[in-house]
Amino acid sequence: MNAENSAEDEGIESMKRELVQISSDFSELFENYVYQEAENLEMQEKLSSASSELKAAQENLQSAQERLYSGWYVMGTKDELKSKGIVYTTGLLANKEVNEDFDRNLFKKVNTLDFKELILNGKKATIITTHPSESYELIGIKKKMDRLLIKNPEKFWSVSKFLIIEVE
Repeated sequence: MNAENSAEDEGIESMKRELVQISSDFSELFENYVYQEAENLEMQEKLSSASSELKAAQENLQSAQERLYSGWYVMGTKDELKSKGIVYTTGLLANKEVNEDFDRNLFKKVNTLDFKELILNGKKATIITTHPSESYELIGIKKKMDRLLIKNPEKFWSVSKFLIIEVE
């Protein structure tokens, strides 16, 4: 019986050693898991921060592009443009001058990259603001000024972001 007890005691001791080893292995694995989770949280915070910075940079870029590629136009008869305070006449020849303090709300905002044509439907059209003449064409059909065709938008809007057209 003593031999049986001795064998049982040795079996119990062996199981205790295995249990201690399993407990030690589990503790090590748990520590690794906690460390990995902490690293994952740190990476998620960095990713979230980088994502916020990217979003802010994209918004800034979009805002800058909108400002860069924004133009405004207004079209009207001489009297309409004068009564709205957009132009005034000077001298004996009644030269038209652009009023520096005009109300921007009277203009229509356009994207200068996309705005390539404007229907005029008048007998005559005169562009009051300064734009390179080779960048556009006024097209007339049957004694009527039909439309403004912007052939080179970048060049057209390079001098002024405002377009004032007088039509008759």
